[in-house]
Amino acid sequence: WWLMLAMLLSNLSTAVSDVVVDAMVAEKSGGSDALEDDLQAVCWNAMFVGGALGSGVGAMAMTSLGVSGVFLATSICPLIVSVAALTLNEAPTAPRGGDVGRTVVQEVRATFSAACNPAVLVPLLYIFIDGAVAPGLGTVTYFYVTTELGFSNEYLSAMGSAMWGVMLLGSMLGSSVFVPGESSYREFMWWGGVVKIVMSLSTLVLALRLNLAWGVSDEVYVGVCDAVETAVGRVLMLPFLSLAAKLTALNPGCEATLFALFMSVYNLSSTAGSYWGAAVCAYLGLESGSFDALPTALVFRSCCMLLPLALTYRMIPDTVATRSAPPASKPKAE
Repeated sequence: WWLMLAMLLSNLSTAVSDVVVDAMVAEKSGGSDALEDDLQAVCWNAMFVGGALGSGVGAMAMTSLGVSGVFLATSICPLIVSVAALTLNEAPTAPRGGDVGRTVVQEVRATFSAACNPAVLVPLLYIFIDGAVAPGLGTVTYFYVTTELGFSNEYLSAMGSAMWGVMLLGSMLGSSVFVPGESSYREFMWWGGVVKIVMSLSTLVLALRLNLAWGVSDEVYVGVCDAVETAVGRVLMLPFLSLAAKLTALNPGCEATLFALFMSVYNLSSTAGSYWGAAVCAYLGLESGSFDALPTALVFRSCCMLLPLALTYRMIPDTVATRSAPPASKPKAE
């Protein structure tokens, strides 16, 4: 239980820092939606660069520091966030009415009221459905490629490190493909759903061993497909982030909390999809060493992805009327 408590506190600290970053982005944007999109892109690109560097250093540190040394280093690194926070120049704001408890209750009510607005609630429900309706088969796929196909953990670790760079490239590509304020959220997400369904069939090709019939080795096929899926997934993430930023901007006073709610629902949908996938695997008898029903599970997953595709035009707005934006100016470095 102590290990679970430590992981809970670690994730809680990360969540609090994430909410603070969202609040800073909303503040630094100065009311400009275009600048807010740019700042969000900078934050995500910084995460991708950090992830790539961390993966590369971690692979080298594993051989010199060992498992305990790596965990010790990763537990010390978050202190850098605390040191960086000391450089922020921000005057404290007194609670309205001088009562902290009453202020918290007011903020919770304001956030709940904003989330219940149909203009926010309907896209929020769509985000949950989109992530939860398709069963997550990542665990069974991992066991399939390691036990059935014989992929080594070193190969998978190297692929994981490379994917951070692919995500950065996908972010750059997405900035030219999806233009907030000009592109249609509805059309982009609908076509994105079509692409996701097509990409989901790539694992089916692997399970049926069709790639070998085409003369493509498992390592090359998996590496290329993972790179394409990662880049496409990052591109399709951009309209979600932009839509969340635009909808939260319609509710001044609780933008950061509402944006954090969007991200929480997004993560919750992925968790629900994982549990749904575990139930599907248990029903089909999928387990380590028994993958006969894997093609059936993959086809079922692709069919489930048709539901959010059918709901896109009903639940996602074409555009979002935003606040008036003054001329955007780059924020001064702190």
